[in-house]
Amino acid sequence: ESPFVFIKMTPKTNFSFDPNKMFSFEDKGTIYTEFTATDNWGKLKVSDGALINSSYSYIYISAPFEIKGENAKGKDWEMTLNEGYTISPYKDTDKFIVTKQ
Repeated sequence: ESPFVFIKMTPKTNFSFDPNKMFSFEDKGTIYTEFTATDNWGKLKVSDGALINSSYSYIYISAPFEIKGENAKGKDWEMTLNEGYTISPYKDTDKFIVTKQ
């Protein structure tokens, strides 16, 4: 319900996590309390929880966040965006999406 950032996962998305630090979240997917993910958009390091939906197509991280150049930081995550990528508002909502410029 609250504002969040979502990131499209692809077959190229690599992520590493501790299997002892994850749990199912109803039918919504899995909460990973700590993990690192990389893809064409850059590198994401989560330190206190993110949701990956049940079809493994999106990563959801908390908003608000700050973005300075290629570095974005939320309360419980940090991201380094690759050249040409940014975090943009999603339509007319309080949500954000990682997109290619």
